[in-house]
Amino acid sequence: SILVIAAALIGGTGAAILPAIGIALGAYLFRNRPISRLAFNFGQQVLAAAGASAVLGFTEASVVGVPGTVIGAGLAGLTIWAITTPLVAMMIAFDQNEAIWPTFRENFLWLPLHFGFAGLIGYGLASSYAEQGTVGLAIFVLPVFGFALALRQGADKARPAISEAKVARENASELQRLLQQRDQLNEELRKSALRDPLTGLPNRLLFFDRL
Repeated sequence: SILVIAAALIGGTGAAILPAIGIALGAYLFRNRPISRLAFNFGQQVLAAAGASAVLGFTEASVVGVPGTVIGAGLAGLTIWAITTPLVAMMIAFDQNEAIWPTFRENFLWLPLHFGFAGLIGYGLASSYAEQGTVGLAIFVLPVFGFALALRQGADKARPAISEAKVARENASELQRLLQQRDQLNEELRKSALRDPLTGLPNRLLFFDRL
């Protein structure tokens, strides 16, 4: 999101597509993704770049009294979230044979603020480049990507705990289902013991129990 928005602010829609191409190729080359995944990543990144560029152009032209590109950068980040995360959730759900909405809710529903903040960082990156050129770009990029790397490492450390929590929730759901089945079976056994299996009428055992 940061690179796409920064490129859109610096060079327009055409430049915004370049990071999208790089992201798709990187996923294909360094993560051994199949060619179909490359096409999917490229398509959703191009859609995100086009959507972010459209939002930036609209806000810059229509917002009066405040820097339109600042607001537009945040909205562009939210636009990228709205375009890419449902598509990625669909892909994950199809791969893992799961429902789409729970996959989206668990993995992406809580991320819009992150994408909006990434849009503001992209605005700062473009502004730094516009004011100081390559030197400003380097000064801005190094701490930002150092922070991003730290976040990524934290996420990698947290992923096993998240996976364990997911397994625990699944086990709890399975246990609840088994308990419900046990209760239903007990109720069926009680009914079969106290009523005639053919007519369903109370039998002698129930009569003496009530008596």
